[in-house]
Amino acid sequence: MHEPTQTLCNQKINQGQSSGEKQKRVWSPRALVWFAIFFSVFPAAVLFAINYGRYGQPRKRLIWLVTSGIVLFVFSGLDYFDPAGTRLRLIWLTVLTTWILYAKQIALFRQWRSQGRGVASVWSGLGICLGFVAAYVAVAFALSFAVAFALSFLDPTFSLPD
Repeated sequence: MHEPTQTLCNQKINQGQSSGEKQKRVWSPRALVWFAIFFSVFPAAVLFAINYGRYGQPRKRLIWLVTSGIVLFVFSGLDYFDPAGTRLRLIWLTVLTTWILYAKQIALFRQWRSQGRGVASVWSGLGICLGFVAAYVAVAFALSFAVAFALSFLDPTFSLPD
């Protein structure tokens, strides 16, 4: 049924698969760097986190997913209070986070490939990035509308833009 397990950077992974199981594939860290450059660090960090889960490291996956969510929340708040510094903060965050994640996952990826395991399609990663951006825009729009609506009740002189 299953072949013996081997270690992948101190983590046991299952080499074989049962006939009904679909083989998990990981995204290339190099492709994820490009996603970070074109879409922002946040969807790329989520894809890096998913890779950790596929490498058999669910704790690291959870840590990076939670960290990404917290940082996204904090950055969204900073955008509201200091919109002028947003671009510079985002560039630094993208460079630093992407460099760290790439350095941490390139050895895992090389081991993964040396064992003959598959690479996920760039198209699936692109779809996730586009979905992330669409969700972010929708949430940002909904929140800005909700804040403006609430302000219209609190301040009688406030009016929504035409």
